Amino acid sequence: MNLSAINPNGSRSLPSSLPQLRHLVQEANSRQRVLNEELFPPLAPDDTVIVVQVHKRVHYLYALIESLRQAQNIENTLLIFSHDLYNSDINALVETIDFCKVMQIFYPNSIQLHPNEFPGEDPNDCPRDINKIEAAKLGCNNAAHPDLYGHYREASFTQTKHHWWWKGSQHVLFHQVNRVMDGLEVTHNHTGPVIFLEEDHYVSPDFLPFLAAMMDLRASGIHHKGKDCSSSAIIQRVFQTLEAAESHLFPSTLTLRQSFPRHFRLPKGNGGWGDIRDHQLCLRTLSPPPASQSVTDPIFSDGCCLQSCCTSLSPGDAKCLNEQLDVGWYVVE
Repeated sequence: MNLSAINPNGSRSLPSSLPQLRHLVQEANSRQRVLNEELFPPLAPDDTVIVVQVHKRVHYLYALIESLRQAQNIENTLLIFSHDLYNSDINALVETIDFCKVMQIFYPNSIQLHPNEFPGEDPNDCPRDINKIEAAKLGCNNAAHPDLYGHYREASFTQTKHHWWWKGSQHVLFHQVNRVMDGLEVTHNHTGPVIFLEEDHYVSPDFLPFLAAMMDLRASGIHHKGKDCSSSAIIQRVFQTLEAAESHLFPSTLTLRQSFPRHFRLPKGNGGWGDIRDHQLCLRTLSPPPASQSVTDPIFSDGCCLQSCCTSLSPGDAKCLNEQLDVGWYVVE
């Protein structure tokens, strides 16, 4: 496929009207089409499900797909791409995958589908850098609730958080499953591992056998820090790193040598999450709590602080999280 021909900001074959585009997304999500079902066996309960969050960085996405193609045992996985942008060219790129079962789902509360209203950019939203007093005089949305650093909402950043939560964050903190595990027929009774990736991640050829050997593995990507941010340069460095580490791939055994238990400490808070509307949308995405507890309760679902996860974590929540987590560093060889 000619990647240069893909326009990540739009597609010639998209519907001309917003209602038609919303209907297209709703229809695609309802259909729950699994590609390559006739080529590979059905998803077994202990098979791996890989979920990729996609925006529009096509060259990174292509590199991730090619790395997955080289992965051992990839034919036994279900690969789900969760998009916050409906782009028929990007969708077509995903549809070229022929090495495993594939599904595409689309975040329904995206900026693309709500360009002039929440959760997109409302014309009456407060400017990011206005102070609270000026915001109150202006009467803009959420004037009373700037974020931790005094800034107001930026839809492009909050969309990433909402999308991540919607698609099914099977995170150890939450014991909750959303779209992927609760809303899809193919994964409804799945009990195997789930790996969450993003479009700019890259996997090694042995990541699935390694996961089988260490079931508590958490997949993470390479966060690049440097002046050269071009996709081709970063991807080339990944190739070089894997080539240098080739002799260490596919270890025959893994031994836990030492562990370092520690208490959970709250990280420095992120900005961009002060808007009450974002908190409410996040809470609505949660699976319903038990009948004896309401969504406004500070703690529900196995005792974890889910409401705080949708609003903001306070120092008092660290005790709750420590009781739920077995956090530590592990050294393997």
